Amino acid sequence: MQGNIPLTGMERLAASLMETDGEAECEFTFYRDTDRKRKLRLKYRAELVLRCERCLGPLREHVEGETVLRLVDVQLETATESDDVLQAGTDGVYLKDVVEDELLLALPLIPRHAAVEQCEPEAVRWLEPDSDEGAIETQTDNPFDILKNLKH
Repeated sequence: MQGNIPLTGMERLAASLMETDGEAECEFTFYRDTDRKRKLRLKYRAELVLRCERCLGPLREHVEGETVLRLVDVQLETATESDDVLQAGTDGVYLKDVVEDELLLALPLIPRHAAVEQCEPEAVRWLEPDSDEGAIETQTDNPFDILKNLKH
């Protein structure tokens, strides 16, 4: 099963984006493995616009991945710790939420352009040292010299 999911419908992801235009391309494959366990293979791809933490400008990030989840009915079976599990309750599984979770996990921890040169020049001016502040004054007076004059 294949389809596109609009980014505007993903509220948790939208909070991390500058723009919610576009869609996430998804491909879902449901199958049983050799142990007869139900599995979901998800392939996803999206072009996201994040906020660069260095210049606060738009940062286009291509996110693509694939994951396999074991489908577990919470009322009938338990999962081992080695499984990546997707719990299916009485109301089923919302595939949009699964895709949103995977996109959130694929986001960089600190989104920023790969090089400072890719940022807006005006926005990263604060990174350039000012010529007036280049030299640090050294303090020659010891602030504890005044204590020498005190008598016991």
